[in-house]
Amino acid sequence: MLRPNPPIDDGSIVSGLVGVTADWSGDVIVAKASLDGEVGRFSAAAPIGVDSPRTFAQATFNGTITFPTFGLQTIQLDGHAVFSGGDPTPRQRYAYVGGPGTIPTIELLSRGGDRLIFVDGRYNIPITRIVLPLVGSPIVTLRELLAGAAVGRWPTLAQATGIRLSASVVNAEFLIDPVSHRHHVGFGVSLPQ
Repeated sequence: MLRPNPPIDDGSIVSGLVGVTADWSGDVIVAKASLDGEVGRFSAAAPIGVDSPRTFAQATFNGTITFPTFGLQTIQLDGHAVFSGGDPTPRQRYAYVGGPGTIPTIELLSRGGDRLIFVDGRYNIPITRIVLPLVGSPIVTLRELLAGAAVGRWPTLAQATGIRLSASVVNAEFLIDPVSHRHHVGFGVSLPQ
């Protein structure tokens, strides 16, 4: 996919990273989470060669949990959050939402900043009475997306809700923003991990 590159600040960053990952599988619940932290110093390039250093810190959380409801039905919640503190964060460390892969009912990379929240909720309903050749039973998924990003404050969240029909590795999806009524129709192929 072609997309524009977001603007960045002219200068250099020196930083340190640390992270932790946890996986948990119970009898019926599967959960994964990771937390990454970065502390850095950004030196902006000034017209006369004088740097103006700023120190920033950023934490990034990723998580997913899947659990059964009734019969073979499941709920899956995926989340991603970014929080920054300290001096103003350089734009190189901004996170973005908008477009495919995040919330397709808003423009590609339309919301960005040093604070981000993204939640993708899916209620999966296998249709076991139907068995298609080569692909097996289709799955109907009720989907809810919430996402936003902003600079220095809690972001305003955009929402998309809809339905997905998938069979093996192919899917079709319809999402709508209940406020703006913008909609998205998508088709895709998802290879198993």
